[in-house]
Amino acid sequence: MAAAAAERHAQVARSRTLSRMSMEPAVASLTASQRHAYERNLRVYYVFKLLSEMWLLLPIWVAYLLLERGLSVGEVTLIEAPFWLAVAVSEVPTGAVADRWGRRTSLILGALTTAVAILAFGLASTLPLILLSYLVWAVAMTFTSGADSALLYDSLKQLGREREFERIAGRGAAMLAVGLVIATLAGGPVAKAIGLQETIFLSAGTMLLAATAAWMFTEPPHRSAGESVSYRAGLRLAAATVRGAPPVRAIIPLGAVLMAGTVVLVVLSQPFLLSHGYSVGWEFSLLQVPLAMTGILGGLLAFRLLRRAGMAGTMSTLVLIVVVAYVGAALWNNVGAIAFLALIPLARSITEPTVAGYINHRVPSGQRATVLSLHSVAFSLALAPIMPILGFSADELDLTMAFAAAAGLIGGLSLLTGALWLRAHRSHPLPEEPALIAREGLPLAPEHAFAAPLESGLEVREE
Repeated sequence: MAAAAAERHAQVARSRTLSRMSMEPAVASLTASQRHAYERNLRVYYVFKLLSEMWLLLPIWVAYLLLERGLSVGEVTLIEAPFWLAVAVSEVPTGAVADRWGRRTSLILGALTTAVAILAFGLASTLPLILLSYLVWAVAMTFTSGADSALLYDSLKQLGREREFERIAGRGAAMLAVGLVIATLAGGPVAKAIGLQETIFLSAGTMLLAATAAWMFTEPPHRSAGESVSYRAGLRLAAATVRGAPPVRAIIPLGAVLMAGTVVLVVLSQPFLLSHGYSVGWEFSLLQVPLAMTGILGGLLAFRLLRRAGMAGTMSTLVLIVVVAYVGAALWNNVGAIAFLALIPLARSITEPTVAGYINHRVPSGQRATVLSLHSVAFSLALAPIMPILGFSADELDLTMAFAAAAGLIGGLSLLTGALWLRAHRSHPLPEEPALIAREGLPLAPEHAFAAPLESGLEVREE
């Protein structure tokens, strides 16, 4: 066993050495058509993000389960637990699919399978069938998780523009939020006009459009010359990469807690409006619009906040925003508490590109989608118990107590995981780089994630 483990470690080291030796500046060898294709990827990325969650069901799906399927808030969150566990189980295998057979293929599969899952969700009339549709949806979601970020990063790398990742990923998060705003505005009125179930069916059509957008991508190279890694070897390489990069290993649980804390609101926001006497329709949709609008703002602010505050300052700010938002909603039992809750999608839109960028800068292309999937696994595992805890708090007590519990859980877990990450972050800095992008005219914080060559600090450390 020990000899086999040593041999696998040696294989990883040889593969990484070959990768570094064969690395050539990608931008120098591009033809005009290749450059055009990778530049088009950036535009297609925005379209894909716009469509990827522009589902008319978004502002009404929890109301649908409560009103038409007779579930309680606790029951809705309870079936969320196996959904997120299924995500956790599927994340790394589907991420490895993206690394082995291509990000474009993974995105197309994800969009098409999501369309099937949405149709199944609308047709499901019993709890077991609803749960089955959830499980299909979970697997579908993992095909796109990480693959879109990896495709974007590798396209930028081919163009020599890697340092723009957070900026463009932030804009992508903003485009996703624009799609959410459109769906949120339209979902309530459409559901009132044609019915809740019929609105769910229409949402499947959006994913067919997203699959078309994914088909338009050009797959960028994500392996170095001469590197060929099997599916199982890709999983082993990704695991070795995370083991050899303490800051990556430590940022994963912190990012997971923050993302879990923000996603919980997706389930709690509609019961919050129903509890204050609002029925599905124009007002129901309009009151959810601020939750999507701040998501747009967060995506646009992510890059600037990171440059001004540095990575440590940004993560601390995000924890503070989420805790303050839930505390404010717990103390103000009024529909006006939407003003506090709207801070949570803002934090989510900043967290996603910030954590993804931090990981991308420290992980080689061949394992990028798989390692990003490991982050999604941690997020799913965090959300699986947190969601039912808060849902049954709402059932047994009330929503204000659920918001208070969210503040305590996220604040406490973030303090613990944040302290562990900060120690690793400061102990393993990337080498400083004298020439930094200054297009924004903003000062660069000393602990900024960009302050290093992108391919440095990636070696697997020998124990």
